[in-house]
Amino acid sequence: MLVLSVAISFAIIGYFLAKRKNRNKILWAILGSIFTILSITVLFFLPKIKGSNNEENLSRDNLNKNFEYFRPSKVAGVTFKNDDGSDRQSNIKRFIKAGNEAFLKAYEYKKGKWAVAVLAFEDDMSSQIGNLNQSFCDDFLEADPGTEFEIIILNVTGGTYDKPTYGVNFECFSTARI
Repeated sequence: MLVLSVAISFAIIGYFLAKRKNRNKILWAILGSIFTILSITVLFFLPKIKGSNNEENLSRDNLNKNFEYFRPSKVAGVTFKNDDGSDRQSNIKRFIKAGNEAFLKAYEYKKGKWAVAVLAFEDDMSSQIGNLNQSFCDDFLEADPGTEFEIIILNVTGGTYDKPTYGVNFECFSTARI
């Protein structure tokens, strides 16, 4: 009985650690149940795989079932520089791939005026890639405090000779209609 509970525990750890690192969750759950601490140690030291274009990452079925509503949109303000001097276009090129998650953070940009930053995370550092457009920003700021949001990048546009400026399309999933 103890062996079975240990195997199940390491399978669960392997599954969620693989999910966090964008690796095959089922494979690492199986490896975790068989090789326990060895496989989890190996997985822990493997680098995170950046988002890919495969449909598994983009499937709404893989999101938390509490998310009932979704809204597609584009990131606004992608050509501006950030307050820290970083270039949003460089951040998009470096950090953003289809299937990646992004995060939202409200901030005051002028006295009494608010915007909502779209942030990407890489190696425990956040980089702003732009903002929500104004109507989406207003809806976000007026949402109930308990509303949860999840941003999934659909695709990156541009970056070509004839259209060098990058753009980002995403879907916002929420627990309340926005």
